[in-house]
Amino acid sequence: METLNDLLVAIDVISLHCSLTNQTIQLINAKCLQHIKPGAYLVNT
Repeated sequence: METLNDLLVAIDVISLHCSLTNQTIQLINAKCLQHIKPGAYLVNT
């Protein structure tokens, strides 16, 4: 995969494991969500 968007259209589950900081806020934003395939899961722990 060359870009995050390439990865987002190919995967079934996104699992985020990071603290909320200025660097991680909006890590997966509305623009990214447009590329997630239907039926994929986003798990924010």
